[in-house]
Amino acid sequence: QVDQAQQMDTLSPREREATMLLLSGLTEKECAAKLGLSPGTVRTHVVHAYQKLGVKRRSELSARVLGLAK
Repeated sequence: QVDQAQQMDTLSPREREATMLLLSGLTEKECAAKLGLSPGTVRTHVVHAYQKLGVKRRSELSARVLGLAK
């Protein structure tokens, strides 16, 4: 089993940025404005993060990123 730190390393820098901003409470539109991207691109980055981390919901994503889930 790959540990959580290694799983986070599989994310691209933009996937990591978009995920962290989203988990900080920003909307996709707000994340997009902050990153200089379209909301659709932010969504794509987040979907890729979900796939790479093996999660299906934002709550799972949050737990995985915070290191509370295996």
